[in-house]
Amino acid sequence: MKKTYMFVVILFLFFALLLPNVLAQNYSQWGLPKGAKARLGKGRITGNIVYSPDGNQLAVASSIGIWIYDAHTYKEHALLTKHKWYVESIAFSPDGKTIATGSDETVRLLDPTTRKLKASLIGHSDAVRVVGFSPDGTTLASGGEDAVVRLWDLSTGLHKRILKGHTSFITCLAYSPDGTTVVSGSLDHTVHLWDTNTDMPKNILVGHTGHVTSIAYSPDGKTIASASVDKTVFLWDAHTGEKKTTLIGHIGPVRSIAFSPDGKTIASASEDKTVFLWDAHTGEKKTTLIGHIRPVRSIAFSPDGKTIASASVETVNLWNAITGKHKASLMRHSKYVNSIAFSPDGKTIASANSDHSVRLFNTATGQHETTHIGHSEDVYFVEYSPDGTTLASGSEDEIRLWDTVTGLHKAILSVRRGLATSITAMAFSPDGETIASGGRENRVFLWDVATGEYKITPAIHTKPVTCVTYSPDGTILASGSKDKTVCLWNAHTGQHKATLTGHRWELASIVFAPNGKTIISADLGGRMRLWDAHTGQYKTTLTGERSGVASLAYSPDGTTLASAGWFKVYLWDTHTNQQKVDLVGHTSGITCVAYSPDGTTLASASSDGTILLWDMR
Repeated sequence: MKKTYMFVVILFLFFALLLPNVLAQNYSQWGLPKGAKARLGKGRITGNIVYSPDGNQLAVASSIGIWIYDAHTYKEHALLTKHKWYVESIAFSPDGKTIATGSDETVRLLDPTTRKLKASLIGHSDAVRVVGFSPDGTTLASGGEDAVVRLWDLSTGLHKRILKGHTSFITCLAYSPDGTTVVSGSLDHTVHLWDTNTDMPKNILVGHTGHVTSIAYSPDGKTIASASVDKTVFLWDAHTGEKKTTLIGHIGPVRSIAFSPDGKTIASASEDKTVFLWDAHTGEKKTTLIGHIRPVRSIAFSPDGKTIASASVETVNLWNAITGKHKASLMRHSKYVNSIAFSPDGKTIASANSDHSVRLFNTATGQHETTHIGHSEDVYFVEYSPDGTTLASGSEDEIRLWDTVTGLHKAILSVRRGLATSITAMAFSPDGETIASGGRENRVFLWDVATGEYKITPAIHTKPVTCVTYSPDGTILASGSKDKTVCLWNAHTGQHKATLTGHRWELASIVFAPNGKTIISADLGGRMRLWDAHTGQYKTTLTGERSGVASLAYSPDGTTLASAGWFKVYLWDTHTNQQKVDLVGHTSGITCVAYSPDGTTLASASSDGTILLWDMR
């Protein structure tokens, strides 16, 4: 009996220790596509942000789904991933039990607790840009690129009515507090008011000189606020349609507006990277919230009116609504991932990003470890030196070298010091002593890593160089160009050896087989041509997506070739040259693929702002 008791105690302690780890599962493993084992990064913020009615959750529309954060702890709570495309608009139902989303042509209703899809509302003929619930929660309004507002009966999921009148995309909509009116804004510069009972237009508000981006009703229903790319916010009398005042002060397009719950304050978010708080009655500016480093695209008040949430494409900032002081930031959303590279030991993956940064992730845990800041422009390339001591990152005007042990910046290889006008491609030599870079001047630059000095190849290409790579033994350098050719160079002297022709589109990627015997070059037309690396003779062609092949990667054992299509990664058997399988999971264009040194993992980077790690075992 005593042994049984002790066993039960031990079992209880085991599960007590295990359960918190299960509940706190790394969010990098939430909502993964089939075959993937982790997702690095959260994707870019693509739509609006919205609080749940009880104020406990903050939902963020992103390129990979809907992120739900705890509004008090700011921790990730859930990820809703039922979309094939990025999410443009989200809205909580009044009871908080449903989230409506606009993404492609379909309106989706999701349960934020179970994360399951409740219903799909089909009827729009083009992408849905905005969604909104009626105050009583019985009807949903949606609008989009088909220039109509549709009203849906949520008890049946059936379409009720179509509101027609706009001549271009619907960009925003809102219900009046009493639910009798729907107001919509459009690229046609107008604001339309619709009677929800008769479907008839009640009024058309004209005055903006640019397209309308956001609309909000005051809590008492007496005022409509409209924002526009013309940098203004108009306040209208909701009953007469007369313009009451104009809020002027932003120096960039105004993207989002919101009334405080007490109706005393209007918040406006702008591409000038600021948030203005206005007195809703006098129209006077009260304060400016400064802290975003990118255009601010969405804004929301918490239901208790104490917090303002504002979102750029990468960051959500939380502000004290009374004092205007910054409270917290929800970070690690990223714009585009342009390139990735595994460290030689396979423990780290580096990403080059369009937010001017280089991010490092732990491949075992999926956790973001550090960010290298220093580039003044988008970072397009990243690569480790063969010994793993240096990480090189390239933007259009420079290559930066980072010490992988200290994380400190080591050197800059700047095109401003030489004849190069830009950097369009980059690769380490196998001995780590040289970095080859392509540029718009149609040549390849060979940089000495130790001294920063460079050599230039002859002007054989007639258009900018788009990709460069070294043979495994380091004797051959291959370059691809917009002129549709591949040039082979002596990697040590820079002398031209051969020009390979046959592509019909500009080159996007070149890779050597691990044994050095074959070169594969891919173009933007989707064709991959195989060449004998020693003779330059053409072997055969593999046909991928017509949308083009952005990147190629050989498995370390040479048996598999990975090619990046628009939404898919294709795996090819290198012995038969036949396609084996495709990997589907990104919601936007795939920019780069890379194998881990041991070949067990394939990483794919995307303009959706994420990296997916695929299990190759």
